Amino acid sequence: MLSEIYCEKFHQKRITFHKGLNVVLGTSKADNSIGKSSLMLIIDFAFGGTTYSRSSDILKNVGKHYIGFKFVFNDKEYHFSRSIEDQEIVWKCDATYTRIESMPISDYCEWLAKQYDFSIYKLSFRNAVSRYIRVYGKGNYDEKHPLHIVSTETGEKATIALLKLFEQYKTIDDLESRVKKSADNLQTYTQAQAHNFVAKIGIRKYE
Repeated sequence: MLSEIYCEKFHQKRITFHKGLNVVLGTSKADNSIGKSSLMLIIDFAFGGTTYSRSSDILKNVGKHYIGFKFVFNDKEYHFSRSIEDQEIVWKCDATYTRIESMPISDYCEWLAKQYDFSIYKLSFRNAVSRYIRVYGKGNYDEKHPLHIVSTETGEKATIALLKLFEQYKTIDDLESRVKKSADNLQTYTQAQAHNFVAKIGIRKYE
């Protein structure tokens, strides 16, 4: 699980999480623009997301910085960090977040998927995680389209993603493959008739 987020730019440099429900609270005066959404985007960033690092407001108001995050799996700690300047690279770190070795973001997401024992037919780890992190700035917070990863996604793709998540898609995928193969065969046969490669016989000639 994600256990900690660390950044020198934070007012509270180290944010820790515990097992179970963790709540992000604002002030007692219900002030806005105090960083609740930014923290949620940082959590997405820790799971391989890119929305936080692409935010022009972050670059303008915070500047260049690294985000460190600690995961705990089977009582063993793993430390990493990412820079908003190079979102395609993740650094393996020691316990003080000193960078040791870099790795591509794709390898990092594969590592996370393995640690979370995530293996679902034709569903990537990022698609499963990013789709359901609903934060202002990600473009997927339309309450009228709760399954869409972006506002322009079709309802068909959003529904298929949900079926994949509950591991109900493979049967449908097999049927779709058979339908596509049949349609391709029919098209090939029709074209062969049009070019007189095979005879086109109507019912009268057949009889």
